[in-house]
Amino acid sequence: ILGFIVIKVDFHAVEPLFNGCYAVKNILPMGNRWRSIQKACVYDLGCGPGRLGIGAALLGARKVVGVDIDSKVLNVAEQNAVQIGVQERIKFVAQDIETLTVQADTVLMNAPFGVQRVHADQPFLQKALEISKVTYSLHKASEGGRQFITKFVSDLGGRISFVQELSMTLPATMHFHEKKRHTIQVDFYRIEKEEKNEWPV
Repeated sequence: ILGFIVIKVDFHAVEPLFNGCYAVKNILPMGNRWRSIQKACVYDLGCGPGRLGIGAALLGARKVVGVDIDSKVLNVAEQNAVQIGVQERIKFVAQDIETLTVQADTVLMNAPFGVQRVHADQPFLQKALEISKVTYSLHKASEGGRQFITKFVSDLGGRISFVQELSMTLPATMHFHEKKRHTIQVDFYRIEKEEKNEWPV
C-alpha cells in the first residue's frame, strides 16, 4: 500500500515503519476482537492513505468512509482501495472532520499526536464521540496525557474502556527529525460513548 505523497504536520499523525502498518496491526485486531467492525458503519477520521478504512472493509464492515482534509492524499487512498480490491466498499471524502454531521457505529483513527501543535488530537476525539458509539485510537503516551484524555473524554460523555501502552518505531519523515528512526511510547485507547438513561417522569 502506498504511503503519503505529502505529509502535513498539522493534519496527520507521523507515519510508522513498513508503510504505516503499525496502526493497522494494533487498531484493527482490537476493533475486530470487540466485534466493532464487521457489519458496522465505520469512519476513519484523518484517514491519510486509507489503511485503517481499507482494513475495516476487508474485515467485513457494512460501510466505510475515510475522511481527510488533504485531497492529494485521498488520491493515494483511492489508488490503495483499488489495489486491494475494496473500492466498491469504501468512500473517501475531502472534508474538515469538524464539519462532519453523520452517525457511525465505529470510528478508527491515528490522530495527530500534538507534538508540533498542542492538543491537535482534541478535535478528533470530540468528533469521534459526537458521531459514534465506540472509538479506537492511538495517542502519544504519558501519565499527564492519559489523565488529560480521560477527563476530556469524560467531559464529552464518554469513557475509556481499555488502554494499553505500546512501543512504536518511526522513521525520519520531517526536516526537524534528527534520527533516522525513533522509538516512542503510544497509548492505544478504546473509547465508548456513555448510554444516557431515560427515566420516566
